[in-house]
Amino acid sequence: MARRSIGSVEARPSETHREKNAWRSRRRIPPLGFDASEVLVKTRNVKTITSAFAFAMLVATGASAAPSLPGAKALESRLYAPCCYGGTLDTHESDLAHDLRKEIESRVEHGEALDAIQNDFVARYGEKVLAARSDTPIRAMGMAVVAVLVIAGAGLTIALRRWTKREPSAVTKRDAGATPDAGHLDARIDAELAELDT
Repeated sequence: MARRSIGSVEARPSETHREKNAWRSRRRIPPLGFDASEVLVKTRNVKTITSAFAFAMLVATGASAAPSLPGAKALESRLYAPCCYGGTLDTHESDLAHDLRKEIESRVEHGEALDAIQNDFVARYGEKVLAARSDTPIRAMGMAVVAVLVIAGAGLTIALRRWTKREPSAVTKRDAGATPDAGHLDARIDAELAELDT
């Protein structure tokens, strides 16, 4: 390859794309282009791995089992598993919890009311079986918090209005009347400067 010299800088003649990439590879610089077939193979591998993982997760979580009814699921989340009271029925994995879930689902399918099922469980296992005993205290607490916020906001609004519309106080008015005017101060400064000069 012939090089022309322009002053102290050598100029290269126009090179083909391969020559430019070959020049880059000699200097251990990665080539500018990429091979599309490599990208497609990598994409296929990622899709295959993702699909296999998703299938394994479905099998592991028991997606093949029949889904439970929404009302039954809600009731299961409100009741503790009576074997140890360590978790609610919807997440507990003991044999008793499985049996109770099946019982709840069959009773809901037959049209029994959720409250009746819950009352039956309370009668059999006691109040301890209820995970959420009552939502009345929660509602009362929420209403109390809202009431406190409304009262605090009203008080803050009243205080801000009073501060912005406040008239000058008596002390401020008295001080305003006692301040000498600028001409009197100038005369006083001139007198003190004259004393210092002498």
